[in-house]
Amino acid sequence: MADKQLIKVLHFADLHIGVENYSKFASESYLLGLPEYFSPDADRVQTYIGLPTRLIDTLVGFDGLIKDAIDLEVDLVVFAGDAFRLRDPNQTQQREFAKRILRLRDAGIKVFLLTGNHDIPNAQGRATSLEIYETLKIAGVTVASAMGNHLIETKNGPIQISALPWLRRSEIAARGEVKQKSHQEVRQYSENLLADSIDGMASQLDLSQPSLLVGHVTVSTARLGSEQSMMMGNDYMLNPEIIGDERFDYVALGHIHKHQVLRENPPTIYSGSLHRVDFSEENDNKGYCLATIEINQNRQRTTTVEFNEVWSREFMTISVQLLQDDDDPTGSTLEVINKYNFDDAIVRVNIKGAPTDIDRIDIGQIFGSLDGAFYVSGINVEEIRNEDSRTRLEQNQLPVDITPLKALELYMNDRKITGKTRDRLLFHAKLLIDKISNNSGP
Repeated sequence: MADKQLIKVLHFADLHIGVENYSKFASESYLLGLPEYFSPDADRVQTYIGLPTRLIDTLVGFDGLIKDAIDLEVDLVVFAGDAFRLRDPNQTQQREFAKRILRLRDAGIKVFLLTGNHDIPNAQGRATSLEIYETLKIAGVTVASAMGNHLIETKNGPIQISALPWLRRSEIAARGEVKQKSHQEVRQYSENLLADSIDGMASQLDLSQPSLLVGHVTVSTARLGSEQSMMMGNDYMLNPEIIGDERFDYVALGHIHKHQVLRENPPTIYSGSLHRVDFSEENDNKGYCLATIEINQNRQRTTTVEFNEVWSREFMTISVQLLQDDDDPTGSTLEVINKYNFDDAIVRVNIKGAPTDIDRIDIGQIFGSLDGAFYVSGINVEEIRNEDSRTRLEQNQLPVDITPLKALELYMNDRKITGKTRDRLLFHAKLLIDKISNNSGP
């Protein structure tokens, strides 16, 4: 045996193929401008023209990961769940995922696919979105839809994987022992089941061989990303001490979109999602983890991990705070915008200011100044009112004493609404009030 043996594991998760918010239709110029590593075996224009650009952005990041996996000569790629945005991906999305899994396999890299909550249908008995790879028995590709241990032979030696896929609520609800239990009791039962399963799988490992735990779960100390289903009150949650069992050399996690290290020994890590889903992730780095397990002559093992970024479409929020009584609120807004480099980014502009300043902003000019952005999600304006701008009641007057018509008059007085506009508003308000009064019963 050589002085040392190295097994390289690339860990990623939460691909969510099918996220198409903030999309345009892919044009020929867009497609021809993509990196060379994007879909290298396809006629990109013929294959992808007209598809949502956000779908293709996701595939660009995925292809960057695949290129790195091949260049780095990794032994195993571990995917910790959520391949698609929806449980029933369309044929195009399935085709693009399959092409890339096979490219890894053809490069001599073993692939391990774990099912996440987005990969599992609601109805028990229906196939998962990853099950086809297991059904076809594709050499070099292992799918884990149930808890259990797997032994994978890589080109640099065997590695054991304990799988902890997303636990279906329907599976728990079908168990007789949870009948008539409260929501909190069912949740506690589920968390105990997961903890016992981890311990049971770990107890069956050959501790002389390297091993991984791959899970699609929520850990109680994790900082949450944007995934809407990940609410602290609904997810089963595990303690980091339970998930970070020291019988494993590395714990590869998925489900939470923010990359983070939960424990150092063993390394217990969320790789995070591979691309930004929305503005809540605009400051997050996106990529994958490369875990290198080193085995010395005495079979002792150490694991080192590095996080490598992949390309992900940039999100950018431009915030503008206007000064009170700004002489040129549009110019002041443009001055702030011009300080940003938003080329090819998905951009939104948030403007705050006094009502009189907000009303004088030329929104068309603001949109025009964002011409270099890949996509403008919106220009949001928020009126900031100080205490003096509130509608004031007359002395000794209580809110309950004011009729709706009087309240409208006070509001228009405060906003200095006069002339024909005032008369028209009062006329229609009186018609509406009279109609409501006539239709109301005793």
